[in-house]
Amino acid sequence: MPLWPHWATPTPAPRLPLTPPPDALPAATAALERTSPAVARAAYQALVARAPDLGMAWFGLGNSAAAGSDLAVAEYAFAQAVRLEPERAAAWHNLAVVRLARGEVRDAHAAATRAVALGGVRLAQYRQTLESVERAAAGSIPLK
Repeated sequence: MPLWPHWATPTPAPRLPLTPPPDALPAATAALERTSPAVARAAYQALVARAPDLGMAWFGLGNSAAAGSDLAVAEYAFAQAVRLEPERAAAWHNLAVVRLARGEVRDAHAAATRAVALGGVRLAQYRQTLESVERAAAGSIPLK
């Protein structure tokens, strides 16, 4: 007679992946942006190395680089994000903000215009950014 009843026989556990799929990682990493920005940036850098076609990872890297005032990396990351996900208005907006901060007014205008065209829940913010770009352009360089 067995030592335990048949209903208590252990069954094999389902096989789980050793790591989560790459598309699940940006949301997990985003929480780090508020508590540990340097750790978040390192996590996004690792994520874009592992999954270079994941637009949200590039978006997160852009946010963390901008927060650390590394505008060159932020601009590159946001440019990758909009290349991969051209319908992500927030990425176009952030690209516009970074380009404006770098003095790239014409490129900032193009990105801000795209963000406004895409719209979304932050449309008012995108319009304010476009207005800021247009004010910066007044008297400097023609936008068209």
